[in-house]
Amino acid sequence: MSEESPTPSGQKTLFDVPNKAMIKILGKLGIEQQFRLRQVCTHFRDNLPLQIEFLKIIFCPSYAMMHIHTRSGHRTIFEYKDFEEPNRPSTYIRKVPNKTWSHLGYGSPAIHVASFLGRLLMNPNLYLAGFDVDFSRCTEKNPFQDCFPAISEMLGLLQNQISIGRQAPLTVQYLCLESTPNSLVPAFVNCFNVREFDLNYEESLLEIEELMGTQAWKGMKEVTMGKMKKLPAIHHFWQLKNLNLTLDQISVQELWGMRESFARSPTLQQIKLFSQSVTVAKLSEAFGTQPDPDSSSGISSLWFFPIPNTQHTILITLMKSDQFPEDELVFKRLN
Repeated sequence: MSEESPTPSGQKTLFDVPNKAMIKILGKLGIEQQFRLRQVCTHFRDNLPLQIEFLKIIFCPSYAMMHIHTRSGHRTIFEYKDFEEPNRPSTYIRKVPNKTWSHLGYGSPAIHVASFLGRLLMNPNLYLAGFDVDFSRCTEKNPFQDCFPAISEMLGLLQNQISIGRQAPLTVQYLCLESTPNSLVPAFVNCFNVREFDLNYEESLLEIEELMGTQAWKGMKEVTMGKMKKLPAIHHFWQLKNLNLTLDQISVQELWGMRESFARSPTLQQIKLFSQSVTVAKLSEAFGTQPDPDSSSGISSLWFFPIPNTQHTILITLMKSDQFPEDELVFKRLN
């Protein structure tokens, strides 16, 4: 007499595991395994978040990379490189984490990265803390213009999120754009709800008014802008809590205006300015007074200015640096 099989209704399955425990279990998987699981099971796709702590994309015509850190600490790197063989057209291969190579077929490396990003964005429960796009590897031999098809595809994927069920731009804590052409910055920024924004572009000044026209700008709380040729008007940043700028040059008049505008801002708590052109003599001329003799030292100089009709005081500190070419000037609001 054969044994009776247990009834299906009495069996426990993965679906019976609480979501919190299942998130921890799936977090141990690599990102490709998580994708595959979501493709074959709608329960996991619709109910469990895909938690990515940091995603960085590097673009140039002959090379592209996507670096993914999951919240559990698992790291996955996808590299797409131009691969040429004699007597055959240029093809592309992907380097996967176990150092093996797999053939991807035709199309630029940047196109393959944009396609992979599309698979990410199709997850309805995607959680993405940080997003970084880097064009710094584009050179005269690998011109940025050759990446345009992939960039257009990526921007299209980001801008069309509503059509795949996401009712608002993707929310991220941190957005960084490195060596991104000015014309593309507003398009990228407007794809996100972002709290902290880092723009690293060394060759020319972004038209700040155009960036301010994006919806995402209004929700930002911290902005870092590097290698700027000219100081934008500080009132453009009044909605922020913290502002970090790196400037080539700043005048006495601009330093005075920065203090006055900072005092009038309803929300700004701190401005950090990194520049080689700031000196104690220039600050003293701008503010009409020497630094506080009791609080200054050989490496720092301090000024205190009460804000009229308030209980607040502005603390201005110039810190000399031995490690970096730029000195650090800090405006801070004291309660």
